Amino acid sequence: MKIQSVLIGFLAASISGQVLAQDDATADELNDQLAYATSIIAPALTELCMPLVPTYPTELDASFQEWLTRNRESIDRGKQMEISHLWPGKTIGEFEQLTIEATRDSFNAGTDDQRRERCNGTLMLLSSDAGAGGV
Repeated sequence: MKIQSVLIGFLAASISGQVLAQDDATADELNDQLAYATSIIAPALTELCMPLVPTYPTELDASFQEWLTRNRESIDRGKQMEISHLWPGKTIGEFEQLTIEATRDSFNAGTDDQRRERCNGTLMLLSSDAGAGGV
């Protein structure tokens, strides 16, 4: 449970602040946005996690496609929500790139133990049947 809480906090911090700035967002909307962010972040963590968790790429391959299939609707709703909140002139591709960069920065700012926990937490989330955001 602690790892899921840490991962959710990590994902929330990785999403350029837009999710958290929406006072009227429901739990389902936040879950959708976290699912969308996870769909971007989990593969981006591969290079970062491999030195700390050598099995990360293999474990990601084993669970990511099934997780995507299981959460496709939630991911799509989260993406549409982000598109609706983009600043004028910005693209969803730019948002995704900023999310990956923020994730890298946040990851690199942590200790090895914190990074390892993030990697393992991501893998646990993807292999869980708990739902899109693991909440």
